[in-house]
Amino acid sequence: NKYAEVGKDEQFHKDPAWLKPMQPPFVALDVTPGHGAFFPYFTLGGLDTLPTGEVLKASGDVIKGLYAVGRTACGIPRRGEGYASGMSVGDATFTGRQPVQEERNRGIPMDENLTARIDRLESLDEIRQLAAKYSLSLDMRDLDAHVNLFAEDIRVSRERVGRSYLKGWLDDTLRLQFTGTSHHIGNHVIEFKDPDHAIGVVYSKNEHETNGEWVIMQMIYWDDYERIDGRWYFRRRLPCYWYATDLNKPPIGDNKMRWPDREPYAGAYHDLWPSWQRFWDKPPNSEEPEVAVPAPLNEFLTTMRGTTDVPKIKIR
Repeated sequence: NKYAEVGKDEQFHKDPAWLKPMQPPFVALDVTPGHGAFFPYFTLGGLDTLPTGEVLKASGDVIKGLYAVGRTACGIPRRGEGYASGMSVGDATFTGRQPVQEERNRGIPMDENLTARIDRLESLDEIRQLAAKYSLSLDMRDLDAHVNLFAEDIRVSRERVGRSYLKGWLDDTLRLQFTGTSHHIGNHVIEFKDPDHAIGVVYSKNEHETNGEWVIMQMIYWDDYERIDGRWYFRRRLPCYWYATDLNKPPIGDNKMRWPDREPYAGAYHDLWPSWQRFWDKPPNSEEPEVAVPAPLNEFLTTMRGTTDVPKIKIR
């Protein structure tokens, strides 16, 4: 408190504008989680940097090779004045890329392994966005946006190839069969075959208004992705259905695909995975069942699927 009174912080060199001496009487508040009042707080400020993330000395000179990003740097919210909740989010997500770009601009060679890992992280995010854009464009009936998520030479049938044919097939399916739809994607597992090819499994819980009924559905997509001219596209989407049924009619029993205008039939939800039938055919015969070795890194899906052929899919 004595430093605040004289306006000079000899210990931490705090700016005099923020030095306020405290006067009695003093009050202590218990802010222990679960006890007393709750006062959420966090600190602002950090290392001073250029927009490139390069850390500055007190003199303003750059410290060569040292970068700070996210909340280790001052960034945008340098002090409490004018701070609004959420300012750190955009700041943190943006600044992480700047040091890498700065090093590239200078012609400094990046570690090849690091470059590949960054590329993989960006590819993972783009592929996840691809699945989300699929649902949004489909449900909003923007068929141009939808078909452009697929490779230009997407195969629609044995005889037909291309986005135009895909758009025509979708228009017929959606216009004639469904008043409205909503696709809610969930778990998404992605594995890379090489830097430009990947596979994935996406869970999807869907709702359909069709023929005066409200039909709910559970399914997974088996996806093949391909990067073409720097952008990721669907090369193929294989829909594997578990059930489709009226909202008020739980699909207990066999033949869980129960559309209102056709006979019930079995979906292909489990057909890609040999573990499903193996589980029921071979119960454990000891108290310590044998455990297989873990799947190799980036081969979780291919190990689970094994050599299973692509099942024949019935599409309404």
